[in-house]
Amino acid sequence: MSGVGFLSSDEDEGLNVEDLKNSLEACGWDSEDDKVKQDWECDRPPTARMLTDPDSRVTAIIPASSSKLLQNAELKTLSGDQFKPKLNKMQRLCAPIISLGPHGMQFEEKYQVYLSIPVCVHDESCIVCFTSNTSEFEKALWERLPKTSYCYKDGFIILKVNHFSLFTVIMEEPYPERLKRIRKRNGGTLYIPDIPGVEVAFPKGCLEDDIDAYLRVIFDTETALFPNNLKIRYSLASPVIMIGPHGLKFPSNRPPVTINLPVPDLQDICKKFDKDPLKSLSVWHSPSGEMEPIGWKRLKTEIKLNLKHHSGIPIISFQVKHFSFFTVFWDIVSNSLYEAKVGMAHFANFVTFSMMCEAYMQETPKNDRFSLEVICYRSDRKLPDVTNLQHRAGACNKPKLIRPGKILVRLRSQMFEADVEAGELPEMCKEEPDFRGRDFEFQYACKFKSDAKIDIGTIGKVLVEKSKSSGRNDLVFEFNLYKSGYEAELNMQVQGERWTIVAIKELAANLQITDGNNWKKFAKYVGFNNNEIRTKLMTSGDPFVAMTNIYQNRGGTPDEFVQALFAVHRDISQNGLADETPPSSSTGSSPSNSLNGSHNQQSSPISKYFNWWSNKKGEEPPEEVDMDEEMPAPPSKEHASSSRKRSHRSSGRSSSLKRNEIPPKRRRGHNKDSSSDRSVEESDEEDGYRQNTRKLSTNDLWKASEHLTNIKWKELGRNLGLDEGTVTNIEQNHKGDGVREFAYQVLLQWKNLTAKKCTLGALYSSLEDGKYKDQAKAIANLVCSMGQSSDH
Repeated sequence: MSGVGFLSSDEDEGLNVEDLKNSLEACGWDSEDDKVKQDWECDRPPTARMLTDPDSRVTAIIPASSSKLLQNAELKTLSGDQFKPKLNKMQRLCAPIISLGPHGMQFEEKYQVYLSIPVCVHDESCIVCFTSNTSEFEKALWERLPKTSYCYKDGFIILKVNHFSLFTVIMEEPYPERLKRIRKRNGGTLYIPDIPGVEVAFPKGCLEDDIDAYLRVIFDTETALFPNNLKIRYSLASPVIMIGPHGLKFPSNRPPVTINLPVPDLQDICKKFDKDPLKSLSVWHSPSGEMEPIGWKRLKTEIKLNLKHHSGIPIISFQVKHFSFFTVFWDIVSNSLYEAKVGMAHFANFVTFSMMCEAYMQETPKNDRFSLEVICYRSDRKLPDVTNLQHRAGACNKPKLIRPGKILVRLRSQMFEADVEAGELPEMCKEEPDFRGRDFEFQYACKFKSDAKIDIGTIGKVLVEKSKSSGRNDLVFEFNLYKSGYEAELNMQVQGERWTIVAIKELAANLQITDGNNWKKFAKYVGFNNNEIRTKLMTSGDPFVAMTNIYQNRGGTPDEFVQALFAVHRDISQNGLADETPPSSSTGSSPSNSLNGSHNQQSSPISKYFNWWSNKKGEEPPEEVDMDEEMPAPPSKEHASSSRKRSHRSSGRSSSLKRNEIPPKRRRGHNKDSSSDRSVEESDEEDGYRQNTRKLSTNDLWKASEHLTNIKWKELGRNLGLDEGTVTNIEQNHKGDGVREFAYQVLLQWKNLTAKKCTLGALYSSLEDGKYKDQAKAIANLVCSMGQSSDH
């Protein structure tokens, strides 16, 4: 039970009718309709108990048929995503998920439960109440409650129910629609004035009887209306419409109905992407029922283009013989149109997006400066896992619907001001000029005014406003900035003692990682490419410390970092890759020997931090290699893996040699000629791939992404030259779409950045540099087998 408030100690005597009346009035029930008041008052039980949740201000007045029920009744709110109903773009949750228990308790109709739920809505006619007759341990199955079971008054929903289960309140904004009587003798045209270009023309004789036809316009570019397999290859070209009566079919001997749909920015899109509109546009329909999930199918119909429509917008016309859902798609990836700021995402102004807003803070120790970050993100997605700042300073807990357009984010306080010396503008107001439903964030450099700094408490406000042409902005979010007292703590301290840089660097020295250029081998092992090693690590004062900090900021863990240290040390020891070998250790020494070598067999003072890793699997150190056997020169990449396999297999080198009776030198040179020929052929083939100048199309990139599902896609992005901001945006915008989608988006961003250099050779070289040689070869073979690129 969460936050349950009970009546006073005399509650066993129950609530009389007068007490119940006062409680309802306190919750907002004060109807002027005497008949309604009589109807509700006659249902009041003679005995009741009132439960409250102080956080949500939800109140339940429960009839008591027995003292046992009074004792077991509970009211609480549930916050898990598994309880929330699935919403479309025109819906938003405006109340918490309310659980009344014990689940399944039923009441007679005259003994009903009263629920008082505070809501914040601008139009009470849009309110809909839902119930799920499931417990909190089951999957919620939400159903609408009849309008007669609830009413709205003064910011509260008063809900009458006769059972205990889950309840919530949703606000539904209606889709734009038009209803019209169409006569079979005359026909007619159905259109919506607010959305130019959307028309349905009924010719004379197309109907057997008069009908009440309706047209509804739905704009929903990024939800379940469009599954991933469509979003990957297509983008919305026109609004989605639904024509009714849904499912109506016309006889084949009657003329078809003509549908006109607007295709905004058609000419700009054709010019920018070099497209023929009649070949690149396709009509799709969904034969599913009105209350069933939409399943899009391509509709085989002839399309006509009208560039001189009276609305000024290019129009696509096509004919149909049935009523269902219809739309038009471009065969262009959705993200490409969004980035180009053309198409449907920049046309329909009636769409709204459900957004959340949070603020994060980081204070600079020993002075009055601090940083603030304000993040606005879609409520149907999680907050980005990685934020630039660490400490949460405030948030708006309920989502708000925001229309596309200009968004202003401003800070207001008398306790701090803009840090002008750090480059911040004095007004502390920043603008998202063209909001279209994507996440966005702003960062501010601030400093406390003299004698205004506090350790704990409210220091200001965040205001998010929707800009209007009339000059008066609409307030969307407003919440306090609260300082908790630990905002000056550094990331390294919060991450825990295992990220102690001194201990990790000492361990790296003992494992020969910092000897000579061995640190570069380690850097490549943990995901740094050659460009990052050259520009970020070699230019720093201490490359290893810089590498540790960057790895940590990318989300790496101490466990993975330490395991990588031991793995590279083993590679160095077993393959003779060390640039400098300490006199006290041999090439085949074990990790434990190497660890203790520089301390004359005494345990290192930092070993207590890492013994949990080195012994957790009970691993035995590798067997020593027979030094009488001739050791090869430092091997190439091609031979490194085979060398490792030989040293792991040889648990006893001398006994192995006796069994095979082949000297080591002869064994290594047995197939020298054939392997040399094979190596030359492979080298020529690889050179051909690297020098291949074929331009890669979006289709090539999609095919290539199939071979990149088992790699670290973020590392791929860095190898291709994408900055961290672009990689983070890809992760946020496509969370849950799978590794292949991540890899595909990385390739698309790379293509956009280097349009002229987006060749097979460039991609092959980048993958090879990132240690993805097998994937590079597979992609090269695939692309070469596909013939010439179809588009650039």
